[in-house]
Amino acid sequence: MDFVLGLFGAGWTEGQVQENYPGLTPEAIQAVFAYAAEALADETLYPARREAG
Repeated sequence: MDFVLGLFGAGWTEGQVQENYPGLTPEAIQAVFAYAAEALADETLYPARREAG
């Protein structure tokens, strides 16, 4: 999953990914993004507290 996301992060298009990795269907690519979105949605972020100084 992170490999495919890395390709898109490096600027690859969906067409380039499918051309170079024909085993990746459009549905598989969509599943990668759906999984990443779900994983990020589960993250809880808390603001950093600044100490008075």
